[in-house]
Amino acid sequence: MLASDVPSWRASHLDLFVGGLSERDALGVAYHVRWRGRDLTVGSRVTVSIVDTGHPDPPVKRYRSDKEVQESSFTEEELKEMRRQDYLELKKEFDDGSG
Repeated sequence: MLASDVPSWRASHLDLFVGGLSERDALGVAYHVRWRGRDLTVGSRVTVSIVDTGHPDPPVKRYRSDKEVQESSFTEEELKEMRRQDYLELKKEFDDGSG
């Protein structure tokens, strides 16, 4: 997707998220994992290093990857922030300036 294809209100906000998918466990369930994202701006540089460690950073979210149990991919904190952003955008759109 090109930046010109993104609505202007979104083109100024870029995020980078890192995640993964586990192998299936003994019950046949795989899990998605996701680490905290980072805000990016035009000109940001991203470097990825693959390391082997016995002490990885814990993910901010771990959720099942199956149809039987539907779990949100977002933390409660992230959901609240998304609702706040929606509220601010709606307030800006519908606020008539009278207070």
